[in-house]
Amino acid sequence: MLVTADTQLIDISPGGSAEVVLDVRNTSTIIDGVTTRIIGLPAAGVTSKPMLLPLFPDASGQVTLSVGVPTSYPAGRHAVTIEVASVGAGLPSAYLDLDMLVAPRLELSLNCRPQIARARRQARFVLELANAGNVALDVSLTAVDADRAVSTSFSPPRLRIEAGAVAVCVLRVRGPRMITGAELDRTLTVQASGVAAGPVPLPEAGHDGPTARYTGRDEDDLWIEELRAPAEPADPATAAADAAAVTDPTAVLAPVVASTAVRLRQRPLLSRGLLTALVLLTIIGLWASVFLLGLSQAFKGEPTTKQAPASFFAASGTPTSGIANAASVTDGAAPAGALPKTGPLPPGVGAVITGTVTAASNRLPAGRILVEALRSTDKGLVVASSAASQTDGTYSLAGLFPTRYLLRFSATGYKTVWYPSAANQADAKPVTADTEAATGGVNAVITGLPASIQGSIDPGDTLTPVTATVQATSLIGKVTKPIASTITLAGGRYQLTNLPAPGTYELSFTAPNYQATTVVTTVAGGQKRFQSTVRLSVGNGQIGGVVTDGEQPLGGVAITTTVNGKDVTIGTPTTGTVGSFVIPALPTPGTYVITFSASGYGAHTSVVQLGPGQSRSDLDVSLAAGVGSVSGMLVDSTGNGLGGASVTVGGAPTTMTSTTLTTGAVGYFSFNALPTPGSYTLTFSLPGHAGTTVPIELSADGAPPRVRAVLATALGRIAGVVTGPDGSPLPGASVVATDGKQSWKSQATGAGGGLPNGGYLLTDLAPGTYTVTASMPGFSQQTALLSVTAGDTVNQNLRLGAGS
Repeated sequence: MLVTADTQLIDISPGGSAEVVLDVRNTSTIIDGVTTRIIGLPAAGVTSKPMLLPLFPDASGQVTLSVGVPTSYPAGRHAVTIEVASVGAGLPSAYLDLDMLVAPRLELSLNCRPQIARARRQARFVLELANAGNVALDVSLTAVDADRAVSTSFSPPRLRIEAGAVAVCVLRVRGPRMITGAELDRTLTVQASGVAAGPVPLPEAGHDGPTARYTGRDEDDLWIEELRAPAEPADPATAAADAAAVTDPTAVLAPVVASTAVRLRQRPLLSRGLLTALVLLTIIGLWASVFLLGLSQAFKGEPTTKQAPASFFAASGTPTSGIANAASVTDGAAPAGALPKTGPLPPGVGAVITGTVTAASNRLPAGRILVEALRSTDKGLVVASSAASQTDGTYSLAGLFPTRYLLRFSATGYKTVWYPSAANQADAKPVTADTEAATGGVNAVITGLPASIQGSIDPGDTLTPVTATVQATSLIGKVTKPIASTITLAGGRYQLTNLPAPGTYELSFTAPNYQATTVVTTVAGGQKRFQSTVRLSVGNGQIGGVVTDGEQPLGGVAITTTVNGKDVTIGTPTTGTVGSFVIPALPTPGTYVITFSASGYGAHTSVVQLGPGQSRSDLDVSLAAGVGSVSGMLVDSTGNGLGGASVTVGGAPTTMTSTTLTTGAVGYFSFNALPTPGSYTLTFSLPGHAGTTVPIELSADGAPPRVRAVLATALGRIAGVVTGPDGSPLPGASVVATDGKQSWKSQATGAGGGLPNGGYLLTDLAPGTYTVTASMPGFSQQTALLSVTAGDTVNQNLRLGAGS
């Protein structure tokens, strides 16, 4: 196949299109059809007429390729390759290497937010500059104020913007100081001027000589390749001028300019309304000061101090009138025991209020309750003294003036109560403090908010869900009936609510086949208590039965099992209760594999599962001569048991098939009554796994063989990382794999769960060929073709392209 093109250079403008004409000749002896495409350009921008060119042997034809690029396609010279593919003859594809020259396009836009800023002196505007062309721009910024009354600054003043990118710049405008007056608008014009950043290749003038390369096979079926030189220009001077035009980087590129207007609406420091308000406030303040001064003089002094006896205060410079023992008070002499009018009272001086706080739920002392004595003043209630009740519920409020007080009792988790038992201040009863003798017995009862207890139970190693009944019984008083009761939920969780508090409770846990368990706990008012996990107690179990030879009890039989990871062996008696056995002290719940073997007899294996506290005495086993047994475990490649797998014995007189256990000892299997001696095979199969066969040999007597078989998975996996055009991970990308019949979907995630940031994983894939496609809004998708083999993980990273 011979191919030539009418040009070597595709000269195209952004957003425009150009055509390339190909001459194709079929040099083979077979009728052929050819298709064309351009490698290096998006398929959506290239069309071919005709799409399929049929050619008879030694016939020629033409294909016209229409090439288009978007307005944002980068300017400059780009290497592209035209592929001409054979459809009918199956010949190798031919390739033509061409150059595509995209003309530069300069476009710049400028937006500002906000357009109007209201401030006293200084404002900030955010400028957004968008380069909508296809070459990078060096942009400089200027601002013009017609009145020249403001100062401006840009941060940064110059910046480089790549093609298709948006840059942000901050404009700061500072106006002159304005103390008073009306608001004033100051308008500025912001202008951005951009020039091409660096050299930009321009379209070549006068290019008309195509240089074409074509490939094919000669008569000896050998590859040939020929280069055709471009036609020489008629005038050497014209060629020199064309060359100069191509190398001049900015010969025809004029700067691009964008502008916008911003406005600083400057307001004064003090507006007219504010000045008026300040004057009015000053007048009101002066009037209020005079009014309050008069009131303070008229009602000078505190009512509580006027009720105190004269001996409570130190003498002043003049005799005291109107009070008892005033005659004994002389200038400069203080009566015995007199106290200063100001400052705190000395320790041990003044009245005392004491009492006891008890809890309403159990009538026991309540500690850590805040007790406050509040005195009525012209400013309302004021806390005069406070204290906390002790462990025994007692409290003491000392250093009080001899007057009346309201007592308030409060604490977190309790309802606030006012003495004697009021819910609010209005219903409270005042208490008078006495200086002659301390007042005692001001007792209060405080009610705690309901409490709750929650926790969980541990039923031990059992696969059967265990439901326990939980009851709470108060240990205070003579109450013997449970106050609250519930049953455990999924996971053994429970919660007891609305418990009277404070209180001490006995929690009892009962469940079928478990021993009753109790714990004692204490709750405070309103407390949400988390009780430690309670492990249910179970009794040990045992397994018993009789071993016979089919007719008579058989003594001397070795019975072996595993308890807590250790082998335990017992034997049947040969005298007395011949053949009977009991395996005691077996932890429950649990699954036990028991093997019976005796000299001259074939071995036998049984699997027994004991529930919580369960015992069995009905295991009757018959040993026969000439037969044996085999048992073992089936696991995966990680050592975990595989339940539900099919196990078949090969070589037996009759077909013997079993299934591995799915509960208890998962993966365990056993076969009995196999003729001995003999050679057998065990075949294991499980959907999704590769089958395997294990040979075994059974002797005439002795312990049966223990087999451990491993099944490898028959499925494969695909894993990798999805990244963006810049190589950064893209969590959230959608990944789809398909074999043409079925699809498997996944999603790239963040780091965690064994996957890196942007990682994905597709599992349970049958061996075969798959296409994997990654996609995400705003990006162009990528597809990869790969093969999956059994048990292996294929790593395939996917890099998405920039969206159009």
